[in-house]
Amino acid sequence: MGIFSEELLQMDRNTVQYMIDEMQETIDRQKEALAEKDNALADALAERDKALTEKNKALAEKDKYLAERDKALAEKERELSEMKARMQELAARSK
Repeated sequence: MGIFSEELLQMDRNTVQYMIDEMQETIDRQKEALAEKDNALADALAERDKALTEKNKALAEKDKYLAERDKALAEKERELSEMKARMQELAARSK
């Protein structure tokens, strides 16, 4: 009976080891899948950051363009105001 018990004990140990090995394989596959997802996410984030950087650059260029246009418009308004004042001055002299 002792040999039979030892064989059962060895079978139990083998079964436990087999289950541990199966779990380890599952864990390894899950780690690999997670790593792939992390890499995909990192790539997507890098692409989004690149797109945002390009958009920010385009916005900065547009802001610069608008600032230049605002400056030119302010200059034209100043010139127009001076011309109006000069016309009023000439009109007042001609009376």
